[in-house]
Amino acid sequence: MEYPDDQTREQWLTKCEENRNPFYAHPKNPNQHIWRYMDFAKFVALIDSSELYFPCAENFDDRFEGSISKENIRRLPSQIEENVQQFPIDMRDKMSIAHKQFSEVNSLHLEWQRHWTYISCWHINDQESAAMWKLYAESKQAIAIQSTFERLDKCLDPHRYPPHSEPMLGMVKYVDYTVDFIGQRDHLSEFFHKRKSFAHEQEVRAVIQELPLIPVAWDDNGKTTGSHYDKEKRPLAGKSLKVNLDQLIEGIYVAPGAPPWLTSLTEKIINKYDLKKEVHNSALDGKPLY
Repeated sequence: MEYPDDQTREQWLTKCEENRNPFYAHPKNPNQHIWRYMDFAKFVALIDSSELYFPCAENFDDRFEGSISKENIRRLPSQIEENVQQFPIDMRDKMSIAHKQFSEVNSLHLEWQRHWTYISCWHINDQESAAMWKLYAESKQAIAIQSTFERLDKCLDPHRYPPHSEPMLGMVKYVDYTVDFIGQRDHLSEFFHKRKSFAHEQEVRAVIQELPLIPVAWDDNGKTTGSHYDKEKRPLAGKSLKVNLDQLIEGIYVAPGAPPWLTSLTEKIINKYDLKKEVHNSALDGKPLY
């Protein structure tokens, strides 16, 4: 699999870093707070391993992950016709059939690539969210990691990872899948769109896609010019990436209503791993004034 528009890896990474790709939108303020809500066991696993977990998109509850919209399908015939008209008249019938066959294969590919796409989801908000605590923390024994967009971006510097395994970071765009067009600029664009019914999540996500490709042909410069799918390889339930926790974490928050021992235990754990971060009780536990 090559990079979009015949770009080299470095050209593609540079373009993403400059935020020219509209599918990887960044907040205007790089120090925008982002949050990851989790139960206490997952927090301990994060601290112990220094690894950020990316679950597989195929296992997400939202069946629309990685899909396109009805408007994409509606435009398809005219796009095919426009492409076919670029060929000589005596070739157009054959090219029309070829384009339609490619569209059918591409549809299967879009569904299939969910199995090889891994996503770490974060919530954008200046402060804690009561709704996110309820959605993603199943009990009062839960923790929220507060970071910033810039911190996460630096932790997941794509230059540190192998080609076609780079984590890409961006804000999710919420669209109406019945009328809005989802531009398919590259192999990850569909995963940076969600239905408007999920807009309350205000999501930033880091996305990794590792298709099971085996290079079979190269040009004189060593660039892959052909590849086959590895039929023996099986997708994972998720992937873990090593991260610098001191760089990633700005603050640690204990769930509202959590028992006092949880704050104490959280402090002991981060001290054990020499992580110099302050543990906060939830602001939602503050006392009202009358």
